[in-house]
Amino acid sequence: QELAENRFARAALARLLADDELPLVYLTGPTGVGKSHLVREAVVRWKSERPRDSVVQFDAARYAADLADASEAGEIPAFQKRTRRADLFVIEDVHHLSGRVETQQQLLATMNDVTAAGGRFVVTSLYAPGQLAAFDRRLVSRFRGGVMASVSRPGVASRKALLSHFAQCRKLAIAADVVELVSGKVE
Repeated sequence: QELAENRFARAALARLLADDELPLVYLTGPTGVGKSHLVREAVVRWKSERPRDSVVQFDAARYAADLADASEAGEIPAFQKRTRRADLFVIEDVHHLSGRVETQQQLLATMNDVTAAGGRFVVTSLYAPGQLAAFDRRLVSRFRGGVMASVSRPGVASRKALLSHFAQCRKLAIAADVVELVSGKVE
């Protein structure tokens, strides 16, 4: 559902899907505001419009774990081959890579390879690029190389719309005064 709080992020992702000139969208905002939902929508749309394209999707913890496993098994080239040929590369919760120097270096190289080949990146984080602690400055610079969209917690009007939407989806009748009361009190 499009809300005022996610309108710009939704538009940025739509532009990423449509515009070969936009290499990256960086979504930032607190937990629970719908960043992952927006990313899932974008990936579904990408796959439906480009069924032959490669999509690589990780949360940062899984990326780090898979890289560590590949390193331990002596299979880093295979990991790189698998991840660096993406047409769309998604990494969520990138802030979890704080202080992981080698993982950040691999991600930077992946970004360089993917975007050099015309691929695109979607990154999510709780923090804006400049607020990432213990991050390689080159990686932070790359994160700033696209569109940064902040998603905030829904305001009262959006909470009303969401409550009405979910009630309708579940075929529940909720009185207008209840919608007003709940949306005004529950963030």
